[in-house]
Amino acid sequence: MDINSTSIIVEGLDCTGKSTIIKTLMSMISTLKYYHFEFPQGNRDIEKYGFQYGQFDMMFKFIEMTQGQSHFIFDRAHIGEYVWGPKYRNMFPSYMPTLEETYKDLPIVLVHVKCASNIIQQRFQERENETTPYLPYIDKYSKLFEIFCNRSPFKTITVDTTNLITIPDINGRIEHLIHQIKAI
Repeated sequence: MDINSTSIIVEGLDCTGKSTIIKTLMSMISTLKYYHFEFPQGNRDIEKYGFQYGQFDMMFKFIEMTQGQSHFIFDRAHIGEYVWGPKYRNMFPSYMPTLEETYKDLPIVLVHVKCASNIIQQRFQERENETTPYLPYIDKYSKLFEIFCNRSPFKTITVDTTNLITIPDINGRIEHLIHQIKAI
């Protein structure tokens, strides 16, 4: 796959290293444009559900319209809605399989970032004034991300950040990721 016409979606739990992966990829591929999705807007669950649908449909349509002339790196996208929609809105995003099927041929690579539970907990403890309600359920939500990333129609590459500690480790893994994307 041509790295200069591919959009990349980076998915995974908080504290798995998504931001580090994104920053490193952007430093190595200067043409990537960054986008971070907003939290769902609206007062009621159904409004938030609709907001999410609109965001993801717009993302896919924009990638389709630009036909590889613009390529993005998305800090989270539709896979997170599979995981968090049922938890926070008591609604499974039933529109998602249709969206994925409609846009499955777009030049998109899904990067699933995962990490060992104890390292995620350690990283949360190192952050000041940040808590998360899912900390006791890391394994459950990690598994859900894995399931939905694996069933996605987009080419998926998993990056395990458990042992990525030093800058050379991170850079080496991202260089390998770039080679994996090019080989698709």
